[in-house]
Amino acid sequence: MPAAGVKRRKKLFLMALAAIIFAETGYILGTTGIGWMLIELFFGTRPLAFLDLVSKSPEVYVFYNGSVARADSRAVRYNDSYVHLIYYAGARLAPTALRWIEVDASEKPVYVIPFSPRGVPVNPADFYDALPKTAAHPVVLVICNAGDLERWLSYVSQRLQYRPSGTHIRIEIAGGEPVAARSLAD
Repeated sequence: MPAAGVKRRKKLFLMALAAIIFAETGYILGTTGIGWMLIELFFGTRPLAFLDLVSKSPEVYVFYNGSVARADSRAVRYNDSYVHLIYYAGARLAPTALRWIEVDASEKPVYVIPFSPRGVPVNPADFYDALPKTAAHPVVLVICNAGDLERWLSYVSQRLQYRPSGTHIRIEIAGGEPVAARSLAD
């Protein structure tokens, strides 16, 4: 039968080993980002509403009344609008995409959000000559964080049971919430 000292040392060794394993696991989960993914998986996160996406955007430009103006992202909020997500690779916009934007801007305000999966930085000057400035409703160019855009698209796909794909996606917003989405051919 082991002596009391041996039992005590064994107990201390197991406690120290458990503490080291716990600390190393926490370090690995925290530094790799896996921990935050697990927290989101089990506890979920608050979905990002479209107007929150716009208000968090660092750059917003309004094309309206024949001019282009940089705007405060918290001031440019339209509950009923169209959102055009357009693949951006630093090139000119497709003519069909511009026609869709112009037609939609005759009915409601239009948000244009360029996205670049390859991380190409968006240059607002590429849109100055292309986007319509004299439509019946404003056309708003929103340059937002890729992570926020992905979070909002995840919310849209869950809400509408729609899998966004393609280089041009049109989403209709009513009452601040997405109500319809479709991929458009360029």
